[in-house]
Amino acid sequence: MNIFKGWSIGSKLTGIVSTILLIVAITIGAVTFFQVSEGVKETAVQKARTDLDLTYAYMDARYPGGWEYSDGQLTKGDVVINDNFDIVDDIAGLTDGLVTIFAMDTRVATNVQVDGGRAVGTQVSDSVNQTVLQNGENYYGEADVAGSLIQSAYRPILNADNDIIGIWFVGATQEYVDSVISSMITTFAIALLIITILGVVTAYLFGKRIKKRLLTVAQAMQAVGAGDFTVSIATSANDEIGSLQSGYEKMRSNLQALLSRVNESSDEVLASSTELSASSDETTKATEHITESIQQIAEYADEQVNSMENMEQAVASLQQGFSNITTNVFQADETSVRLNEYATDGEKNIEEGVSKIREIDKRASDLDVRLTSLVDKAAEIGEVLSLITAISEQTNLLALNAAIEAARAGEQGKGFAVVADEVRKLAEQSGQSVDEVAGKLKDIQVEANQAKQEMDANNQAISEGITTIDHARSTFGDIREQVTTMITQFDSLKSATQEMDASRAQLLETLATSKSLSQTTAKSSESIAAATEEQLASMEEVSSSSEMLSTLADELKQEVTKFTI
Repeated sequence: MNIFKGWSIGSKLTGIVSTILLIVAITIGAVTFFQVSEGVKETAVQKARTDLDLTYAYMDARYPGGWEYSDGQLTKGDVVINDNFDIVDDIAGLTDGLVTIFAMDTRVATNVQVDGGRAVGTQVSDSVNQTVLQNGENYYGEADVAGSLIQSAYRPILNADNDIIGIWFVGATQEYVDSVISSMITTFAIALLIITILGVVTAYLFGKRIKKRLLTVAQAMQAVGAGDFTVSIATSANDEIGSLQSGYEKMRSNLQALLSRVNESSDEVLASSTELSASSDETTKATEHITESIQQIAEYADEQVNSMENMEQAVASLQQGFSNITTNVFQADETSVRLNEYATDGEKNIEEGVSKIREIDKRASDLDVRLTSLVDKAAEIGEVLSLITAISEQTNLLALNAAIEAARAGEQGKGFAVVADEVRKLAEQSGQSVDEVAGKLKDIQVEANQAKQEMDANNQAISEGITTIDHARSTFGDIREQVTTMITQFDSLKSATQEMDASRAQLLETLATSKSLSQTTAKSSESIAAATEEQLASMEEVSSSSEMLSTLADELKQEVTKFTI
């Protein structure tokens, strides 16, 4: 069937139908010619049968008397039949056929022509001789008449004694048979030609309609291959092409909804990542501020330790002389006042640190909620990608079914098979795109889960920091209370220096306690500073993850915008 290569489906259909109709016409013509020939011959025999009885009765009516045969001469009443051509010509004029009168088996009067003359003196064929003369029966059918096959009717001629003395013959001429056959064949040929033309025209119109419908589907598929899902196809019939059109519409509608949903999800992910990045930046700034405050607290604690050491030295110098007690008491009083101020400032700074850390804790909780929402959104995108994969598999299955139907159609379905193959390629490309997007989405989910784990760790560290700072705040309160007690004691010492020596041991103990508390405060400040440094590093990682998530969401949106819906 390479002769149809390069033809359109309409031309192929028209060519195939025309070829089939031509073959059918030739076959029917040959069969019809044979059947018509046989039928005409049968009709000619029936005509000869009718003419046989009619002409024989006409002969009896026209020429009264019986049949006699004597000395080779055949008579009818008083009329001699031998070489009496007027009789046979007269009867032949009535039947428009052949007429022969035999005397026994020999023609004595006939209008049958042989070599330009009448076939008088020739004998009847052996089969007719056997049937008519020997058996005394009528003969109907094709017979050899003077060398030609003629549709004939024979009957015996009987004398008064019912003895067979001759044969009466009538037959249809070959010209009659040929004219009837020619007339019927011509009529049939004209009818067959008209039917063939109508069939070709119908096939052409039908092929043109199919071509138009398939061309519409092909154009829509080409648009889909280019990423344009706005081309719609109306289902024109409930046939295979209609099913293909309906399947395309379902696929287009599902992909439009899917791409819209992916586009909206990517926008939400992009917005969430932007908010997450902004929140992490704010948290980083707050953490830096807390770090600075804690460093100041540590410096204040170091100063307090130094002051305690100076006070210890001052109290120890009381042993050198009572004369220096008053001076040292005043110095200790001033130092205690300053220490009280430092303790008050340190307590305020710790309060601010607690407030800032609680604010960090709140922001970290909000960030954790957003990360959880981000993970959920990524899971929803995964479900959407699963839906895309299912649609691609359905499209591939539809293309396979279409290819099977095209294979069943043979050569007529080659064009339809090409379309089905294009649909299958499109489904495979869609599946590959889904795999790429799924890989990127998996990376997003991994990054988001890591960020959430880090955020949970940060929340735990912040909670521990709050506990530590609360303890430091309590310690600073104790310090401030101790310093207040010291000031009261110094006032007592100023009014009663005589009691200084007795109070020195208690003062040294109080200074030792204050020094221990100051050292504890300094160590706690260092621990809090280390925790806030870790928190700051975690916030930087969250910010980096947010930027990466924003980039991936933007890439996903760019991929989606390649499709027109």
